[in-house]
Amino acid sequence: MKVWSRISGTQPGGTEEVAGRLALDMAVRGHQVRFSMPRSEALDAWASELLGQGLEVVREKEVTSRLDWAGMARAARQMAEFQPEVVHLHLNHATADRYLPLLGPRGAACVSTEHVRHEVDTFSQLALKRWGSTRIARVVAVSDSVRKSLVEHYRIAESRVRVIRNGVDLARFHPGDRARSRARLGLPSVGFVVGSAGRLTRQKGFDILLRACARMEGAWVLAIAGEGEDEAALRALAAELEIEDRVRWLGRLEAPEDFYPALDAFALASRWEGLPLTLLEALGCGIPVAASAVDGILEVLAEGGGVMVPAESPEALSAVLGVWRDHEALRRQVAVDAERVGKVNDWSRTSESYAALYEEVTAWKRSSLRQWW
Repeated sequence: MKVWSRISGTQPGGTEEVAGRLALDMAVRGHQVRFSMPRSEALDAWASELLGQGLEVVREKEVTSRLDWAGMARAARQMAEFQPEVVHLHLNHATADRYLPLLGPRGAACVSTEHVRHEVDTFSQLALKRWGSTRIARVVAVSDSVRKSLVEHYRIAESRVRVIRNGVDLARFHPGDRARSRARLGLPSVGFVVGSAGRLTRQKGFDILLRACARMEGAWVLAIAGEGEDEAALRALAAELEIEDRVRWLGRLEAPEDFYPALDAFALASRWEGLPLTLLEALGCGIPVAASAVDGILEVLAEGGGVMVPAESPEALSAVLGVWRDHEALRRQVAVDAERVGKVNDWSRTSESYAALYEEVTAWKRSSLRQWW
């Protein structure tokens, strides 16, 4: 099977990680996969890594708008040249690449994965989304909250929406040696360390987390892994809260599997989500999670492994972290549950579900063409 997979993000993140891992898995299964990504300097290192693992990676310019006729013709030519049986788009509604479902070869089945709940559209964007979805064989939602958004906001037929949760690679993310991980990251060898990871943007709520930690008394350290547009503002907020000497800014990690074992607790203060990989990675490593009760986070932590708090409530988040800091036995109990929930969300299930979906949509497309002829 020939699969043309496209990401539109210009910064590496959870969506890109899922798309890349899935493309690699499909190649291992024997499919011919072409992985398309924008020309962005921030993606260069990751693109080289994927190439080194044997994946065919092409860097292609994004279709910029409905008036970008040259871009549309270029994208149509690229797909026509490759002649894919499956065109898989990731998060296409949030970018100009939302035009791609309209451009695929007639014999190709289009699959779109929506990685986050997104309901902020202009009238024209909303109309295009609804129109484009008619050309998509199946729309995958990474959580039930995303599914509801697709059905209720975008009016996509429920029968065409499939929920496939993101998963965690348990071969990489599993309980590890805390002392060794802290030494590698330059974190204190003793004491309570809270960690968080992700893009430094408003969505991820790092400002809420900083305010929550500032309310905690006693000794603690906050380790933040990630990069993003809000980094300068967040550093300024840490200084304003007079906690800058307790915050460790680790940047983008080349080996995130070394990050989680260094932590006593993982905090996720997101304002909205799809199903964040960082949540699943922390659980896979057996780290207790304190997180906002929103979207896919709520669905996963309802199974155990952590405590949920109201979104945008630094007071509630601080209270949970304070209890865990002062009660190690309780923290260890939650850690055992976290590892159990992590195993339930093994990446292999995600990969198998997508492989089955590819077979389903290609069979559906062949049947549709036979009926048309």
